[in-house]
Amino acid sequence: RLRHMDFDQALWQMLCLCSDPRRVYRSATYHRGTKHQWARDDPAFVVLIAYLLLVSTAAWCIGFGRGSPLSVLSLALYVLLVDFVVLGAALSTLAWTVANTYLLLPSGGRGGRGGGRER
Repeated sequence: RLRHMDFDQALWQMLCLCSDPRRVYRSATYHRGTKHQWARDDPAFVVLIAYLLLVSTAAWCIGFGRGSPLSVLSLALYVLLVDFVVLGAALSTLAWTVANTYLLLPSGGRGGRGGGRER
């Protein structure tokens, strides 16, 4: 439901990710400490990205002379489904695999109990 999404916070995060990513990291770390989760509760960030992708797709189609509604719709579906969802899922899975394979500390390392974090 759109009424329950926090678009102000999501827009603040988008702007701060471009100008001051450390501030967003601190905010996410604070959220992790208080709510015990890294993920956002609402999908407002994804909705804003999808909206901005649709606006930029429509502007691209108009700017390059592909202004027919069918071409705008087909390109918008391609951008949202293939570029955003499929490639996003593939790249995030690849990054997760690489991080968990090569970037975790061994469980018998410093810190005694392991858990993957250096103390």
